[in-house]
Amino acid sequence: MGLGFFGLSTYVFTAVVLRALGPERFADFNLFWGLAYGVGLGAMLPFEQEVSRRTATAVHTDGRVGRTLTAGVTVALAFSVVLAALVLPFVLHASGGANSLLWLVTTSSFVALGIAYVSRGLLSGRSSFGRYSAQFVAEGAVRLALVGLCVAIGVANPWGYAAVVPVALLVAVAVTWRRDERLMSTSPSLVRDVALSMAPLVVASLISLTLVNLGPVAIRYVQDVPDPTHDGSYLAAAFIARLPIFAFAAVQAVLMPRLARAVVRNDAADFRATVLRVLVPTLALGLIGVVGVAVAGPWLLALLAGPQYDLPRLDMVLLTAAYACYLLTLVLQPSAVALGKHRASAVVWVVGALTFAVAWLLPTDASTAVSIAIATVSLTVSAGLGWVVRRGLSSGGFAQRTAYRT
Repeated sequence: MGLGFFGLSTYVFTAVVLRALGPERFADFNLFWGLAYGVGLGAMLPFEQEVSRRTATAVHTDGRVGRTLTAGVTVALAFSVVLAALVLPFVLHASGGANSLLWLVTTSSFVALGIAYVSRGLLSGRSSFGRYSAQFVAEGAVRLALVGLCVAIGVANPWGYAAVVPVALLVAVAVTWRRDERLMSTSPSLVRDVALSMAPLVVASLISLTLVNLGPVAIRYVQDVPDPTHDGSYLAAAFIARLPIFAFAAVQAVLMPRLARAVVRNDAADFRATVLRVLVPTLALGLIGVVGVAVAGPWLLALLAGPQYDLPRLDMVLLTAAYACYLLTLVLQPSAVALGKHRASAVVWVVGALTFAVAWLLPTDASTAVSIAIATVSLTVSAGLGWVVRRGLSSGGFAQRTAYRT
């Protein structure tokens, strides 16, 4: 329910921004969105999975949750600084005269995302799903309040709307943080261990989220003749196509701690049954999304963004089908992580990323090429991760192989 509210608030937020900025200026806003939720979320989302895994294990073993929390926050802040430095050259070459504002709101979002996803990993690992839900509700509510304020005072540039994102994240963490969840003194070895565990996960997640959020942006670079209005419409349609991903986020929050507990108990049968129980409705969710867009895609686009946004129905269906394929990776990636297959999952994503370039070169129109490329990567990665998980379960004693230092 909390994630449902957050998803709805995100679409309301997007609809307001789309209408306030128009297709061309929304393309500039989407540059920030791609950096924040392609690069930033790509680096920080794995913290939820890894902190959740370590917290769930600590709860069932030594109970030292505070040390994991401290190590997670430390590594997340360090990663934020590195990301800010890495995107600076790209920002300096961005069009327009607001490079410093773009870099400021993007860096702020990196920090806020890091803190938020460490917090969510803690809540997920402790099965505190009431507060997990409350954090998403708070973030969505603050977004809506602030975007309403931006419209009321007549904000006309994209960076004012972009600043809403980090503020909402930090407020949501603050209102759901409990006093007993204090940062405890931790050892350099644990911080180093978390950093080493996170490195391959960040590689995999950066490729994954870049595919989801920056994939549609690639349409700018495969068109023979640039069309800003078409680009903006395609980016708006991508928000509709990604709707099943929002719905699936609730499943991911519960999935990791359950898989981690199965590993602690060395219960391969429960692990396998949990993965299969999630895969079936995931396939159904993706199919529902494709059928929904096939029936009402153009109407939904007009409802979300306004009549000035227009995209052929076939392009919307292909893009939605591509994201439906991506849903499979959202089940298999945490399954591989729960088994401790961090490096193997990263290798699979690197191989998958190479297929994007190959599919991109197909002799077809720009919209179709991007959709086929996203679907190709998703199916390639799903097959690879499926093999990694199957191999991890096929031989005995998998709990011992997934143990980590505490």
